Amino acid sequence: MGSFRKPPRLFRPPLHYPEYPFHGLLRTPAQRFPDRVALVEGETELTFREMECLSNACAHALRAAGVEKGDRVALFLPNSAEFEIVFFAGSMAGAVMTPLNPSYKESEAQYQLKDSGAKLLVTDAEHLPLVEAIRKKLPDLQEVIVTGEGAAGHPRFSDWVLAHPPSPPPEIPIDQAEDLVALPYSSGTTGFPKGVMLTHRNLVTNYHMFIANNRITEDDVGLVFLPLYHISGAMLMGGFSCAGARQILMPRFELEESLRLVEKHRITLFFAVP
Repeated sequence: MGSFRKPPRLFRPPLHYPEYPFHGLLRTPAQRFPDRVALVEGETELTFREMECLSNACAHALRAAGVEKGDRVALFLPNSAEFEIVFFAGSMAGAVMTPLNPSYKESEAQYQLKDSGAKLLVTDAEHLPLVEAIRKKLPDLQEVIVTGEGAAGHPRFSDWVLAHPPSPPPEIPIDQAEDLVALPYSSGTTGFPKGVMLTHRNLVTNYHMFIANNRITEDDVGLVFLPLYHISGAMLMGGFSCAGARQILMPRFELEESLRLVEKHRITLFFAVP
């Protein structure tokens, strides 16, 4: 009778999950590769040092606006540098980020903003009329910040951020295992959308798994058109940042433009839906 031999296991060293909050995903590459380009959006390029400094300043702006630990900060934006800056800043300020689908209509946006209890909202000029139409129905919403031009009486994001010191960030104690950092909403296929409570440890651990599984390094360049409000896009945002990889942002997927960017930036990572 012949003997049976099991195939050898591929050796994989155990992953180390660092004990830092969500914004550690940006702080780590900012210390290792401060002058490497972290993010490209159109003609705008930001290094890891610049991303961290802007996020630090934004965190101070959030605190000055009355955002305290555990408060909800909403993002009603397409993929953009401002989206990522606010997300990392919210972590530094101890806030909970609740991103909205930028294709939402009035009733959908009102539901999530009210259900989450969002205290501050960052949006753009395109979505501002919708926000103004539902503002009176949102008693918890105290401040609206507008990116780009057309703020129409609201603080303009760039001015609001640059009015605060870029370093160091606020000193807010974070319990990685217990404190929430994100409150995305489900798609609502079986009822009203539900807020999904994600802690700092949830996301930091998940992103390190993502980096290890895809063998992502600082030499990679990733195209990001999956929406940042969705967990898939958020995975790319945090994973690419932590690995020190360069992100090329697209507001939305366009086939010809994506192929042009692949050639121009020599893209190595292209995550898409099947």
